[in-house]
Order: sequence, then C-alpha cells, then structure tokens
Amino acid sequence: MSAREVRCGCGAINDVSFGTCIRCGRRLGEPEEAESPRARFARAAIEPQRSTFGKAAMLLGGLCSVVFAIQLSMALKAGKVPLLSGGRAEDAYRAGAMISSLQHVAAEPFRLLSSVYAHHGLLHFGMNMLGFVSLARSAEGLVGSGRTIIAFVFTAIAGNVATVGYRELSGEPAMISLGASGGILGVMGLLLGVLVRRGDPAWKNLAINTLFYAVLFGFAVNATNSSVLINNAAHIGGLVAGLALGLLWYRRGARESAASTAVAGVAFLASVASVALSLVTTRGL
Repeated sequence: MSAREVRCGCGAINDVSFGTCIRCGRRLGEPEEAESPRARFARAAIEPQRSTFGKAAMLLGGLCSVVFAIQLSMALKAGKVPLLSGGRAEDAYRAGAMISSLQHVAAEPFRLLSSVYAHHGLLHFGMNMLGFVSLARSAEGLVGSGRTIIAFVFTAIAGNVATVGYRELSGEPAMISLGASGGILGVMGLLLGVLVRRGDPAWKNLAINTLFYAVLFGFAVNATNSSVLINNAAHIGGLVAGLALGLLWYRRGARESAASTAVAGVAFLASVASVALSLVTTRGL
C-alpha cells in the first residue's frame, strides 16, 4: 500500500482522508471491538466479495494498456517517441479517437466509447492510469466490480456526449478527443456521491480534490495557451453522471447481483468491440 492508503479491519483499502471505511462504514482508526452492529452486519454482507476486488481496475486498465501499446507501435514506426504527443492524428483516429462533432459521431457512434481507451502520449496515459487504479480500487470495495465497470463506461460516454454537445452549442471547431478522463472523473463522482449520502465528513476533502482536478486544473492549463488542451466538458460531464450514480447506489454495497454482473459484461464487451471497429475502419479523418 502507498502512504495515502489505510486498510480497515474488514480488509478494504481506503484513502487516508476518508473518515469512514468505504466498504463497511466503520470509522477508520476505531478498534475492532468498537465496531457497531450495523457496520458489522454490513462487513459480513460483503465478506464473500473480497475475491472479486480489483476486476474492474484490471479489465479496464488492461484494455487501456492494450490500446496504448498499439498506439506506441504506430508512433515508433513513424520514428516518434510519444511522450507528450500520441503521434500522428490519423494513427490516433485508427486507435479509437473521436472527432468532437455531431456529424462525425453520427457516422461512427462507436467512437463515443472507443476514444475512452486511447491516450495522447505516455504522460497522459501514465497519469490517467495512476489515478484510475487508485479510484477503481476504492469504488470496487464500495459498490462492487460490476457496478464500477458500469459507472466507468456510462460516465465516459456521458463525458463524450457532453463534449460533442458543447462543441455544437458553442460553435467552436471540432477537435480530436481521446482519453479516459471522463470515466475517471465519473468514478470520482461516484465515490463523492456515496460519501455525501452516508454523511461521511470525508466528502468535503474529496469534493475539494474533485473541484481541482475536474475544473480548476483543466481551465488553468487551457488558459496557458500551450499545446496541451484539457477536455473540460468531458471532465464535467463524467463527474456529474458519476455523482448521480453515487447518490443512487450508496446503499448497494459490494455484493454483486446477477443483473449488475451481466450489464457490466455487456459494457466491457461493447468497449472491446468499439476498439476493434476503430482499428478496422476505412473512414479517414
């Protein structure tokens, strides 16, 4: 575990800023004998689910890694080291990137999902994966692996829809869009929604961090007029969608239902299919 993580007596790994365990609800730092009957019951309910912890992070992070490996091979063939750049625009498009216009999305709607798994260079990929793995581990202990997959896919699509909508309404020119940030902010919003509904005071610290990463950081970077552009519409769209899911699922716990497992399977298979479609597409930019 990192210095930012603390393990509860129920086995769940929490961020040090959390006041209560995301899995069993017990206040962190309390001795085992001080556990309330309600928290003990909640912990017992999720005990059989420990073996599934990490599946969402593994599957979704693995797909992102496979797609980035494909992008890396394309960039190296072109003689470029993709540190801050994902290589040629046509290669990024082949790997799944989306053009943020209604016309392009209507022609290839699968890019609303495939673009989530492509990244703009090694730094972009590394930062997103570090953030995602940490958040996904917390979310899986909170709502289960299946619902974490559902939340990531749903909020990532919501972020891309917000991106296209913003471009169409603002009249700004369409741009190439890629990256898992919308889904990552969606998982962060999921955690925030659950903590708020539980009345855990840790939601305040998480809200400050969320505000920084979702809004302030993005607008500050864009204000520098550098070559790096942050997709704030995707961040905000994913965050709002994730917050809604957190407010809805706060009592679900980590126990997986057959329905959530089935929907998660469909969501992941749709993700794989969207990437495959982008790799075989004959449509150009």
